[in-house]
Amino acid sequence: MLFIPRSPSLQFPLRNPTGAFGSVQLALPVPHISNEGYVEWQYLIVVVVVVVVVVVVVVVVVVVVVVVVVAEAVVAVTVTVVVIIIMMCRCNYIMFTNKACCGA
Repeated sequence: MLFIPRSPSLQFPLRNPTGAFGSVQLALPVPHISNEGYVEWQYLIVVVVVVVVVVVVVVVVVVVVVVVVVAEAVVAVTVTVVVIIIMMCRCNYIMFTNKACCGA
């Protein structure tokens, strides 16, 4: 198998889809599997880092969406309650009077 060193610590084997050594058309980096059958630990670190980053991004997005939805609900309920109180305490609004609502 032919190895092309890309950095001092990592080596990627050259995969030749045609099987002929003279006509390499596509070179894909694939994990090198040692004689014991273990994939090099650098690849496992990359996979773990990618998975952790994706999970963190998803959790942050979900938390932000939940906070925004809850904040909008709190603001909507607060504004509605304040408007109802103001309407109830004004003269001649719907069925309420100052005497009934504000004790005047």
